[in-house]
Amino acid sequence: MINVYDFLEQRRQYLEMLIRDADRALETAPAGNLKVCSHAGRTQYYIRRNSSDQTGSYVRKSDIEKACALAQRDYLTNLKKSAYAELGALDALNMKLPKVRIEEVYEKLSAGRKTIVRPLILTDEMYRRTWEEMEYDQKPVPDLLTEYYTERRERVRSKSEVLIANTLFYMDIPYRYECPLKLGRQLLHPDFTVLNTRTRKEYFWEHFGMMDNANYAEQVVERMNLYQKGGIYPGEQLIITMESSRKSLSTKRIKEIAEHYLK
Repeated sequence: MINVYDFLEQRRQYLEMLIRDADRALETAPAGNLKVCSHAGRTQYYIRRNSSDQTGSYVRKSDIEKACALAQRDYLTNLKKSAYAELGALDALNMKLPKVRIEEVYEKLSAGRKTIVRPLILTDEMYRRTWEEMEYDQKPVPDLLTEYYTERRERVRSKSEVLIANTLFYMDIPYRYECPLKLGRQLLHPDFTVLNTRTRKEYFWEHFGMMDNANYAEQVVERMNLYQKGGIYPGEQLIITMESSRKSLSTKRIKEIAEHYLK
């Protein structure tokens, strides 16, 4: 779960990014002031060169880009002001927050105290350990299939699943292979059920390996429909990788996806 400290830091980074983007755009912003009026139901624009120019020069349709540039400059200027004001508020809030987070209270205890204290809040490591220790009935792999094994000595169904499993293993990302998932009356076995330890969010990772096979592609469509009927959507809780006979899955791509969702 995301805590207030992480949220504030993410918000700070977002605001700082907006300020940097605005600064870059403002480097080429034009001078002058934009006056916007409404006349006979039509919007009219005037550009005032200085403070003494009360009326300004009327902007014709052919010169509307000048008005757009000034309006954009004013918008970015106001955006920066609001972003700086919010950064100041975040600083003030950070000063009021306790230095020790509630999630850290247990971790700061001595080893002797930890053995006799029952924490109300699981640390990330404790939550992960509990998640990994959960027993489940893995879908059996038929004996007639080629034998593929992961670094954890699990038998999987394809070379690509070996790549995914081993990449998750080396990146220290917890996963379950073909753990049952009940969606209404349907029982699915996602290729991988994975955990983002920091956010404690579960994802389901499906790899579709024969996308140039028409019958297989139809099965993929049906499976995707089952997920969406169960409220699980790609990009939210469902991770999808695909390959065909000409386009194979790479370890680099797996790492990029894992970093995006699970780190």
